[in-house]
Amino acid sequence: MLMRLLFYILFLALVFPSCQSSSENDNANGDGGLDIEEGVEKVQFKSKDGLEISADFYYGKSKDKVILLCHQAGFSRGSYVQIAPRLVQAGFSCLAVDLRSGAEVNGIINETHQRAEDAGLATNYEDSRQDILASLDYLKARGVKKVVLWGSSYSATLSLMVGRDHPMVVKVVAISPGVYFGTADRLLRAVTNYSKPVFVTCAKAEENTAMQLVSVIQKPYLNFVLPKSTGDHGSKMFWQRNEVIDELFNQIVAFI
Repeated sequence: MLMRLLFYILFLALVFPSCQSSSENDNANGDGGLDIEEGVEKVQFKSKDGLEISADFYYGKSKDKVILLCHQAGFSRGSYVQIAPRLVQAGFSCLAVDLRSGAEVNGIINETHQRAEDAGLATNYEDSRQDILASLDYLKARGVKKVVLWGSSYSATLSLMVGRDHPMVVKVVAISPGVYFGTADRLLRAVTNYSKPVFVTCAKAEENTAMQLVSVIQKPYLNFVLPKSTGDHGSKMFWQRNEVIDELFNQIVAFI
């Protein structure tokens, strides 16, 4: 009798929390499809040329304002598996996108790149511009009103180009921007006449390259901040966790 009683107690202890967790997930998401415990949902949508894009939507407190996270060359949305949760903790929702120019990082394969390769589509840096524009369309369809466009390396340059005139983009974070494609004159023209806030940072060794591109942005709109340490190229700078890098990250959060 005692053994049977212990069995039922153990059974209820295991089953009841599980049922409670499932109920909380359903209430938070509406349809039970989102793993609230993880706080991230994998989504897919079409690019401007019909290519299917993969992305991760990280749910934060902000509903009408989202940070669109774009990776650097050879990478994927996996670039932000450490960064996005910190932004969510600061109160922001984020969309980390697989751009077609990329590959794999942190164990996450760039699915958009794979599909582009299979379809015989070009995957050069500038070809990813349409993926950024499609991501903005996707966010608009979800009811998002304001977007902070965050780019890394080549996508930092694309983010500066797209963000200048796009009505949904209210701010741009450009990490290690530079002349990675096209001519310097063409890119300088594309980022001239900015009238919205821009935050730029990079490794100390990249200062001249980054400054070359953003020097045409007027000082009232340009926030150019270098790390106190040597830093690193692109958003992977924030994979590090130390006092100096955390200070720079907090400056970006305050800017957003």
